[in-house]
Amino acid sequence: MNHWAAPLPDALVHRAQQTRAEIQSTVCRSLGVDGAAWEVRLAGSFLNGTATLCSSDIDLHVIRVDRYAYELPAQPGARAWVQRWLSSAIDCGFLELRRRIEWIVVQCFGDSVVKRPKAMHIKGDSHRIDADVVVGIEHRRYTGTVDACGQPTYIAGVELRSREDPDGRVICYPCSRWQAIEDHDHAAMRRSRPLIRILKCVRHAMRHSGLHELEVAARDIPSCLIEALLVAVPAHLYHGSGDCYWNELRRVVPHAISLVATPRSAATMTDLGGDQPLFGGQWSRESALRFLQVAWKRLEVHDLPLS
Repeated sequence: MNHWAAPLPDALVHRAQQTRAEIQSTVCRSLGVDGAAWEVRLAGSFLNGTATLCSSDIDLHVIRVDRYAYELPAQPGARAWVQRWLSSAIDCGFLELRRRIEWIVVQCFGDSVVKRPKAMHIKGDSHRIDADVVVGIEHRRYTGTVDACGQPTYIAGVELRSREDPDGRVICYPCSRWQAIEDHDHAAMRRSRPLIRILKCVRHAMRHSGLHELEVAARDIPSCLIEALLVAVPAHLYHGSGDCYWNELRRVVPHAISLVATPRSAATMTDLGGDQPLFGGQWSRESALRFLQVAWKRLEVHDLPLS
């Protein structure tokens, strides 16, 4: 578990940055002057500092930054005010441009590209690592308040479109998620990210254990859900010292189980990125609880099959 808790070695981080830079260079070179409108950004576990040795691929967002999508505040007065402030909507031709970006990636990386429903997967080699690439556009969620200069404030995120459903909007807030994890890790004496990495590796071991009970319990548990579950645990329960994290696990995981098992406390848990309820939408409270219970049961008796 101490091995699982460790951050990625510098060499692997360098390869991840090199992968991002290579795709950025390819897009800019192929688009010419239009390339300045696109940024390739690290996302997911690599951005959050919770990537593990168990699964060392990276998520990359290719984001158009000279236009943005937005959503208005729910309050009618604030909604009308923000609408008046915004300029007229401009069709940015996003879907056509996304197809162009995908064509550029395929032309550059050739047989290394595998098209998946939600992303393009680029296989790694000796100098870059496996990458899942999704094309999107900046997204702003207006809050209905103003800043010191009288400008409407917003939460910055990205809007992604699935390759199989180009009209379906997937909105996420990577910077807000990173900030929530960073704040919690700081309050936890830099011991919450190691525990997140441990639980992600536990999930990986369960998925590849060959045991049906473990595989089913871990199947529908994404990394972002594990991050949200452990950040919901009070930071003081992580306090400890030394290289062994077992005592912290004995406090943190049972507390997370208690939070999820109690409907009232589970209803207050939110996604780290967008302040939306954690359960009731894309994630199931029952699935999260089953994963935590099964994982902890096997950890307690030191009986987790390792792949």
